[in-house]
Amino acid sequence: MKDLECTLDIIGIDASIGIFILKKANALRRIMISEIPTVAIEKVNLYQNTSILADEVLVHRLGLIPLNIDPKLLEEKLPDEEYNERNHIKMILHVKCEKPKGSKDYINETIYAH
Repeated sequence: MKDLECTLDIIGIDASIGIFILKKANALRRIMISEIPTVAIEKVNLYQNTSILADEVLVHRLGLIPLNIDPKLLEEKLPDEEYNERNHIKMILHVKCEKPKGSKDYINETIYAH
């Protein structure tokens, strides 16, 4: 367990029990996510994606990131309404994952929402 992540290892149990536990753990995860008000990325403009992920997959994964923003600070945007300071937050993500010569580790391989 770390500040920004938690890992659960299930070792040495029968596969049928393991599947049962995983289903229960996933149900608990879904309940926790549904009960916590969050703000998520809804609209993405990609200008240059050189990763191995297709644009659609990358945008979908960005939309799954819960942002640490109080939802009470934003108003819901109506379909005919323009974007303004009350109904949206503009964010720019400019990251390049690099592997320095002679190193086995990558720089910027993981990005966290704070």
